Amino acid sequence: MAPAAARSPPSLTASFTRTLPPLPPPQPSSPVSGVQDKAAYLRGLREAVGTLQGDVNSFLTARMEDRRAAGKEAGVEERGEDGGEDDEGEEEEEEEEEEEEQG
Repeated sequence: MAPAAARSPPSLTASFTRTLPPLPPPQPSSPVSGVQDKAAYLRGLREAVGTLQGDVNSFLTARMEDRRAAGKEAGVEERGEDGGEDDEGEEEEEEEEEEEEQG
């Protein structure tokens, strides 16, 4: 089974798929090669999932930029979830800086 993700908003559809290497067959006669085969499979799986995550992130970033541009064209001011200005991440950065200064 290949890792996959799909998102279908009303006006947009995206599908992301990666092909995985086949799962290695059991190697009862040589446990060392079986471990090596499984390790190689897991490396391929990790790489595929990382690539898939990168694709999804790129798609979502482009989608946010499109929404932001459409909002600016319509004269809509961006708001965060609480209805305030969109300053996502700023508080977290400030907290991290304070922790670094204290630590």
